[in-house]
Amino acid sequence: MATAAKRPRFWVPGVLWVDEERVLRVGRHVGYNGHGKAFEKARLAHAAGLRDLRHRIWLVERKDLDPEIVDEHAIILPETLLDPDQLPHARRWLAEQPLVCIAGGKRQRLIDAGLRVYTVEHGVEKQGWLVVSAAGGERAEWTLSGSLASFAPRDLVAAAKDADLGTPLLPPEVRELADRVLAAASRGVLREAAVLNALAARMLVEPGYGYRGAESGTAATIDAVQHKVRGIDALFAQIYERAVPMRAEAREIARTVAGASENDEGIELPVYGGAHRVLLEGYEVALADDEGAEGARPTFVAVGEYRETLLIPTQVHWVVDRVSMWTPKLSEDLEQELTTEIQLRRPPPAYVAWSLVGVLIAIVLLGLLLGEPP
Repeated sequence: MATAAKRPRFWVPGVLWVDEERVLRVGRHVGYNGHGKAFEKARLAHAAGLRDLRHRIWLVERKDLDPEIVDEHAIILPETLLDPDQLPHARRWLAEQPLVCIAGGKRQRLIDAGLRVYTVEHGVEKQGWLVVSAAGGERAEWTLSGSLASFAPRDLVAAAKDADLGTPLLPPEVRELADRVLAAASRGVLREAAVLNALAARMLVEPGYGYRGAESGTAATIDAVQHKVRGIDALFAQIYERAVPMRAEAREIARTVAGASENDEGIELPVYGGAHRVLLEGYEVALADDEGAEGARPTFVAVGEYRETLLIPTQVHWVVDRVSMWTPKLSEDLEQELTTEIQLRRPPPAYVAWSLVGVLIAIVLLGLLLGEPP
C-alpha cells in the first residue's frame, strides 16, 4: 500500500517556518536562519545559540526607529550599505530583522530621546553569565542576571550546565532555555534568533562590535560588506521566491497556531490537515533577593526592587507529520568560493604553528653561528 504523499515545508520568513523537527514556528523572528552546510558557509543566517556569545549588545526595536531618529543619532541600518539591485535578497533579510543593534555609547542618548533600549550580554564578565536589561520608553527599568543554567527547570540544571560544553541531543527545555528566558523577561520583545541576527548584522558592517563588551568595532568597507552577503543573498533568493505562493496559507496557519490554547490536544490546519501538541511545561525560577546571593540564584531587579520569582510560561509546540524537508542550496561555484574563504580565515593547525616556530628558531641560531664573533 502506498504511503500518503509528503506535505511541503512552509518557509515564509517573518510568518511561518517548519523547523527540522516539524514544529510550526510563527512570529516576526522565524524563518531567517537555517541549519546545514549551505547556511554554515553563508554564515550570516546560520542558526546559532546565545550560549555561544562572548558579547554585550545594545538593541532597539526596528519599529521604533523613524527616519528622524535614525538621522539625528546616526544609527546604522546595515541594509543601507547593500546595493538593492545587486543584492536585493540579502538587503531584504537585513531590513526585516525586528531588532537593530546600536552603539553602546549611544544608549543613554536614545533613552533620553524616548526609545526603549535593551542590553543583552553573555559570557562577558564570566563564562556562562547572562545579563539582560531594559530602560527607557516611559516604562519601568529592569535587570535580569545569572548563569544561563540557573534559569533551567530544577531537574535539568545539570544538563543546562553541560550544554555550555556542547552536549548533543539536548531536550527542548534546554535547547530553548535562552529563548524562553529572554521572551519571559521582555514580554516577547527579545527572542534568541532575533537578538543573534541583529548582532550578526551589526558585526557584518562593524567587525568587533560587542565582543567582550566593546561599544563599537571597526567599520567595514562597503565592498567587504557586499562580498560577505553573497551566500545569504543566494539562499534567500530561493526562500523568498518559494514563499510567494505559500504566503496566504502560511498566514492562515500562523493565525490558527497563535490562537490555539495549550489545552487543545490537536488543531485543524490547511495543507497539513492537523498538528499535534507537545508541551514544554511552565515553571517558576527562584530568584535571589539581594546581590549577596549572586552565583547561587539569578536576580531580577525591577524599579529598584528584587523580585522573588520569574515565571517561564508554558510553551506549546505544534508538530506536523509527513513533511518534505526542502532547504535552499548554493550553486557549486559559490559554495566552492565560500568554502575557500572559510579555510583561509581559519588559524593554522597547532603542528603548523609549532613548525613555523621551529623554523624561526633555526634561522636565528644559524644567523648567530654565521655572524661575526663579539
